[in-house]
Amino acid sequence: FETMLSTIAVDSGKWYAEGKVDNHSSVTLFGIIDNDQWTNQASGYHITGDMTNSFSYANDGRLVNAGDTEGWGSTYTTNDIIGIGMDLTNNKLYFSKNGTWQNSANPSTGTNGVTIADKLFHFAITNRTSDFTSFNFGNAPYTISSGNTDENGYGNFEYAVPSGFLSLCTANISEVLG
Repeated sequence: FETMLSTIAVDSGKWYAEGKVDNHSSVTLFGIIDNDQWTNQASGYHITGDMTNSFSYANDGRLVNAGDTEGWGSTYTTNDIIGIGMDLTNNKLYFSKNGTWQNSANPSTGTNGVTIADKLFHFAITNRTSDFTSFNFGNAPYTISSGNTDENGYGNFEYAVPSGFLSLCTANISEVLG
């Protein structure tokens, strides 16, 4: 397994990112991970439930957080785009598949989000070394067809950014975090 993290970690505000499954053969997880837990662990830890403050949406539809919630969401595979809405104002987390929010969630209204701790989090992807995934924090490394921005006009996303959420970029960071 390999885990990739966003270079920026945040502990307040509402943030949006997308991840694309470029090549899927076995295990892919999109989610977030607590910075303190990540940096204090030995190598080999992933967002697969090894840590209490890591949360992920697995390709088989499970919600993973120190245990599994089977049948939580839809399965996903190659070419699917997973949206992650991290609401650190209300300590909630949301996942979408190809623009459809999972578990009947709506991040714009705060409905059915996964409860998360009040921590410093990174966006994260874990997958097997034979699988390939890409993260989009507003500058898509893959071709998109629609070109959605956040309410500040930043980003280039395939799907609409939920109301009140921002792309994870330095311009938005300085506005939200000062």
